[in-house]
Amino acid sequence: MPRASPGRFEETINLFARQLHASVKENERSIQKLDAARREMEEELSTIEQQRLAIRDLSTPIIELRDDILTLPLVGGDGHTALSGHDGAAAAPPLPG
Repeated sequence: MPRASPGRFEETINLFARQLHASVKENERSIQKLDAARREMEEELSTIEQQRLAIRDLSTPIIELRDDILTLPLVGGDGHTALSGHDGAAAAPPLPG
């Protein structure tokens, strides 16, 4: 079996080292892209969570009548007001005097 010449062996090692270096650089670029995509996804999830909270807040409107009086609409599951059997007036507690 013929032996490889020392020059040929050195060329093979240099080629392997260049290919390994190129592979490492490509992996580093892939990792950077993945990190950027992860950060973007985290930002999008944060935005979605903020929107979800805003929608939840908007779905239950609380109306301030005065500094010490808030109102909350009473609505049943079928879209009718919870006080539909009433004449429209609900008794309010007396204000502290």
